Amino acid sequence: LILVSFTGKISRDKKGNFQQTHCIFHDITDRKRAEEELRHRLIYEQMLSRISTMAVQHEDLERFLNDSLTIMGETLHISRTYLFEYHHETDSLDNTVEWCAPEESPQKDNLQGLPSAAIPWWMATLKEEGTICFSDIEDIPDEGAKKILRPQGVCSILVVPLFVAGRFHGFIGFDECRFHREWPEEDVELLLAISRIIAGAMYKKQSEEKIERERQQLLSIFNSIEESIYISDPETYEILYVNPKLANILQRDCVGRVCYKEFQGFDEPCEFCTNDIILKHKPQPSYWEYYNPKLEQHFSIVDRIIEWPDGRNVRFEMATDITERKQAEAEREKLQAQLTQAQKMESVGRLAGGVAHDFNNMLGVILGHLEFALEKAIENNSLNDDLKEIQKAAQRSADLTKQLLTFARKQTISPRQLDLNDTLESMLNMLRRLIGEDIDLVWKPAAHLWPVKMDPSQIDQILANLCVNARDAISGVGKITIETGEQTFDEEYCSEHPGFIPGDFVLLAFSDNGCGMDKNILDNLFEPFFTTKKVGEGTGLGLATIYGIMKQNKGFINVYSESGIGTTFRLYFPRHAEVTKPIEKNIAEEIPVGSGETVLIVEDEAPILKLTQRILERFGYNVLEASSPQEAMTRAKEHSGEVHLLITDVVMPEMNGRDLAEKLLTDYPKLKVLYMSGYTANVIAHHGVLDAGVHFIQKPFSNRDLAVKVRKVLEK
Repeated sequence: LILVSFTGKISRDKKGNFQQTHCIFHDITDRKRAEEELRHRLIYEQMLSRISTMAVQHEDLERFLNDSLTIMGETLHISRTYLFEYHHETDSLDNTVEWCAPEESPQKDNLQGLPSAAIPWWMATLKEEGTICFSDIEDIPDEGAKKILRPQGVCSILVVPLFVAGRFHGFIGFDECRFHREWPEEDVELLLAISRIIAGAMYKKQSEEKIERERQQLLSIFNSIEESIYISDPETYEILYVNPKLANILQRDCVGRVCYKEFQGFDEPCEFCTNDIILKHKPQPSYWEYYNPKLEQHFSIVDRIIEWPDGRNVRFEMATDITERKQAEAEREKLQAQLTQAQKMESVGRLAGGVAHDFNNMLGVILGHLEFALEKAIENNSLNDDLKEIQKAAQRSADLTKQLLTFARKQTISPRQLDLNDTLESMLNMLRRLIGEDIDLVWKPAAHLWPVKMDPSQIDQILANLCVNARDAISGVGKITIETGEQTFDEEYCSEHPGFIPGDFVLLAFSDNGCGMDKNILDNLFEPFFTTKKVGEGTGLGLATIYGIMKQNKGFINVYSESGIGTTFRLYFPRHAEVTKPIEKNIAEEIPVGSGETVLIVEDEAPILKLTQRILERFGYNVLEASSPQEAMTRAKEHSGEVHLLITDVVMPEMNGRDLAEKLLTDYPKLKVLYMSGYTANVIAHHGVLDAGVHFIQKPFSNRDLAVKVRKVLEK
């Protein structure tokens, strides 16, 4: 059988009669075969191109497989196309995707869980990357395979293996159920090419699933870590990831924002940022510690550069909260310092006590013989004058010895019940002579003081030492204020104020407007022999003596001072009574509470600011806190409602409390003001910072004192 093209021509004579026919036949079998092959190849190429494009663009693998089988079946006019997946763990096959021509019955549901042992030759061939190509299935050398194919009405079959990432994954096949079909080499090559495309799509899916699993595993690990973790772009400072631990601390979603604003509250990158360091030393980590004032927490931090999925170098930071450890270390250092100080004081005390007793005995002998010598010496004689100078020096030595014994808490004392007001009042004339005429001594006793029990001579020593120190601290004209009062401290207050003791106390407050002291001096104030005076002008035992007296009488001292402003000593003597009224453990019912009034607190000492805020919020007030006058004015301006009360420290770096109050009163004429200070009200008034009679509370104050004072100011 050949294909020909025919050309014919009829010839006639001159009269037009039929004469003959001329015919030309051309064999075009090869040309037609070539054209058909070209048409098939074009169809195959278009089909491959279409399936390849779908493989790149698809988002749903199952839909891509269904569409690919449909295109192959409809284009090649196949009865059935399908994909079987092999399960290595069970050594079985499932028909996962199938397309059937309209006249054919689907077989997918019947071909699930097919054991590979049922078709051994079939599986061995495919696993060795062979193809199964038969125009008649009866020629298949695998009885198990024929038993499966016959009930499906399959006449011819073409199957190629499916390998994904070099591992046998199953096979793709064509079934022809209408006739015995010859499978040209082009069909085999086409199916193999499509198998490779589908394998690539499956590998991509597996890779994506693997990446997603790894991502989820990594997220699960990060989300379970108790440390705070975040990732940011070191170039733009954009936050790319925050783990739940840090998100809970921040209490907001900050991904997409800049790290310095979210974590530090800054308007520009942090000066201490380690981006440059970790970029320079990548991938080596950077270890450092940092205190975050916004969060009020200490962190131990590890920073390093890692690669983000888009190829960027990003900052990975893990921060461990070490606040409790730092607090414990600080407390341990404090306790160690206290222990060292106590041991030193005890050692010095033992030494001082031992030396003083022996020295007193010798001084007694010296002074006794001096009196005999003076009786025999002739008046107005140079020897008499020399003896008197020796007597004065010996007497001063005796006074110094007395101070040593007081410091060592070994002097003989005769404690008795005292009214502190009466005892102090009897000393005022002596104290005025001691300080001189240029210094004004103000006496402010509180009425009906609780009694104390101690040796009155110790009160003399305390006041004399304080007056001498105050006189030396005041240059020219000045003022000393002595006040008394009563104070009760409960367990809660003392837990928040180190050095304070629970109980009822009689207060002696001694204030001056002298040069004041800085922190270095305050830290060493009660050290024996520590003095800021010139050589020969002080022994350094005055305040150590006071410290010894207070300890001996189970009291304590609190000191408040600022350079250039002055100093206040508050001495707390235990209340003496036959039956001491117990301290109320729970006084919450007696404390007046607020009704949601807005209180603006201004204090440059962060611990005091936070404590005051906590107290007032506990008692029902809405609190705005500021650490400086400028911040206070900003907070007041940003607040939408009324500000009812300003509580401000008197002495602050930018401006004093009175000036701040005057500025705020222009915008809030109904604003009430409560001033607070470590100095007494009389000292503050004397400085000209406050007028006498304004609302004032002295630091340190108890929760109850603050609540009562705030209520009193608001209701006045």
